[in-house]
Amino acid sequence: MRRVGRRSPPVRRVGRRSPLGVGCERRHPAVVVARPGGQAAGMTKMRNPGDVLVERIYFGGALCQVIPARVLRHDADELVVWVAGGTPVLRRRGRSGQALRDVPRADWPSELTPAEWTGSGVVRRYLPGVDHSVWWFFADAGPSGPDSFEGWYVNLERHRLWADGAGIDVVDQELDGWVTPDHAWQWKDEESFAAKIGDPGFFDAAEAALVRAEGERVRPVAERAGVPFDGTWCDFRPDPSWSLPARPDPATTRRPPALRVGAVPAPADGAAGRPGERPDGVPVPD
Repeated sequence: MRRVGRRSPPVRRVGRRSPLGVGCERRHPAVVVARPGGQAAGMTKMRNPGDVLVERIYFGGALCQVIPARVLRHDADELVVWVAGGTPVLRRRGRSGQALRDVPRADWPSELTPAEWTGSGVVRRYLPGVDHSVWWFFADAGPSGPDSFEGWYVNLERHRLWADGAGIDVVDQELDGWVTPDHAWQWKDEESFAAKIGDPGFFDAAEAALVRAEGERVRPVAERAGVPFDGTWCDFRPDPSWSLPARPDPATTRRPPALRVGAVPAPADGAAGRPGERPDGVPVPD
């Protein structure tokens, strides 16, 4: 997950705003770098623009964030949401406020506590059958909300929409990519990612290879300004009538996850499997 670092130079805003304040609303093909047999589930229950759904973020096998997000678009092709700066969230942090990646697992707190989403807000785009999401970051203009576009964040993950469409569960896979407005790619958190291989809360070596491969598939799309790195959503401004959503009900933390949140278990002795496939059906790269 993203740690905010040096800001990238802003890019010229592109596209025209829609009457609802949602920028760059032209339609695009949904399939970008989908992998056949991917782990993300299809999105079958649709939400309306302006509705609020819940994002639950898992890290290391633990629920670490619960975030209410405003729906911008939801159809069979994609789910796009907006998390506004100042949004009330539930978050699991170290005793001194550190991110969980910087805290020994034995010292992870057992409870999520109230917090707020910092910064100017973020647009997030989820596609079914694709093991990443793309985030749009903006410079912070203070109370007026987001300002100029700063760059894209490629969060390598597995995700699945809840059956009732009221939320989405995300398993963060630690390794990520940052794409500057001029489409230069930078890997993020490579050392931390490598250190977590074999940790039962994260991933085994086979799944780690798939995570890296997913980023390698996205990278050339970003570098050639392909969808969605083509200016879509870069001039987004939220509807001024939208208020901040309420803090998620603690009961949402007790709902069973919609997907596996830890490492893939090793196959039982003598278990048969098809060549090149893991026990959960995900293909293993050669």
